[in-house]
Amino acid sequence: MSTPADVIAHQTVYYDPEFYSAWPALVRCANGDLLLAFCRTEQHLYPSGDIVTVRSTDNGHTWSEPVVAYRTLIDDRECGLTVLPDGRIVMHVWSTHWKNLNYTSLAPGSYPQATLDRWMAQIAQPEYVAAAHLHGGWAIT
Repeated sequence: MSTPADVIAHQTVYYDPEFYSAWPALVRCANGDLLLAFCRTEQHLYPSGDIVTVRSTDNGHTWSEPVVAYRTLIDDRECGLTVLPDGRIVMHVWSTHWKNLNYTSLAPGSYPQATLDRWMAQIAQPEYVAAAHLHGGWAIT
């Protein structure tokens, strides 16, 4: 049986009331920095999101301003970070391509209808539809 970790403090690393932020991934870089990546989007079911990173050079006492690390037209939702043996960091991203059914099948009142209409108009745009077909590759740099 594993031993639970001792929680020594809670800290807000990033907060902006204009965004919904979720699904963090945290690694310690080869140089000792902490790198945190997370999804930042308008709302939980918004059809487009960014993967954002912040960095701490002092063991989490302070954090950099957010930097958009990955952005496409579709919903770049969840990510992970892996430190390779040579110190390079791989970011893996899971993206969602929303369809009208995702919104029309929500429980009544889940979101204001004007919001759902705006989101459905966004996912109907040709560039949104085309963006879903551009994914599926890997790159390590």
